[in-house]
Amino acid sequence: MAKFERYAKLEIQRGSQFSGFSTWKTYSFSSSYDCMNLKFNVEIPYAMKESNKANISVCGMTKDTIEELTMFLDMAKNLRKYVRVKLYAGYKDDNDLTLIFAGDVVNAKPTQPPDVWLEMECLSRFDMKHEIICKYDVEDDEKPLKDIYQSMAQWMALSLDWKVKGEGNSLKVPNFSYNGSAADIPRYMTKMYPCVESFVSVDNASLICVDRDSPDIGGDSPTVSQDTMMLGVPEPTVAGVKVNTFLWVGVRKCMKIVLVSDVYPAANGTYIVHGITHSGEIRGGEWKTNLDCKTVVRFAG
Repeated sequence: MAKFERYAKLEIQRGSQFSGFSTWKTYSFSSSYDCMNLKFNVEIPYAMKESNKANISVCGMTKDTIEELTMFLDMAKNLRKYVRVKLYAGYKDDNDLTLIFAGDVVNAKPTQPPDVWLEMECLSRFDMKHEIICKYDVEDDEKPLKDIYQSMAQWMALSLDWKVKGEGNSLKVPNFSYNGSAADIPRYMTKMYPCVESFVSVDNASLICVDRDSPDIGGDSPTVSQDTMMLGVPEPTVAGVKVNTFLWVGVRKCMKIVLVSDVYPAANGTYIVHGITHSGEIRGGEWKTNLDCKTVVRFAG
């Protein structure tokens, strides 16, 4: 059963927006290692404007390291501390651990002895300035929708990963005009041109665009059932279903899955993953992923 041994890695980087970031500390965790422990809860929401959030707690750090990392939400008290983390998780026999969160530490504080945990509150793309105002105009001419998303990615300091194959790939936009915050344009674009879905990659490097009605992220649609990875019984929602699985580090937003439940067959069908929450503890009871899934619906483009 060694292949089910829990395994995680936490990289801590220090630096600033001006000098760049470099790796400062790296911690490896496994369920057979008794000196350190790790707990995490990573939320990857559906709305692109919302940052990915993570609460990461580490037990076993040295006193000096804890003092270096302790900070508060009040930036004036942080003495210009700029700390970024990358969290990888998986199983011991996996060839590579998978990145499930990358972001900035915005609050960190230790718990009371004897078991001192450093509790870190983290947000992705915390450095993105929401006050940046962008102005974009296309007058008396048609412009491919992809070109507008390309400009949008540049405003957000991202590369564009264009996976659209349907009507959004051939759509020409006449008389396009936008004047507002760079952080608001993804929601504006989804409202105006709902045939394309966009989201930021986990490593905060690229803007991924897919067909909203048929994303097919990750290739073939995996089957989620009691025989594969599902825990418990699917929970119906207004727009789809919520599903718990064993920690599934390979799942991505807009991935299409096939749900099969013998206990609740009315929920069986094809869904698209919108929200993802990873939670676990190296030597605790929890090591799972919660998926918020929507039924596949055809949207007009």
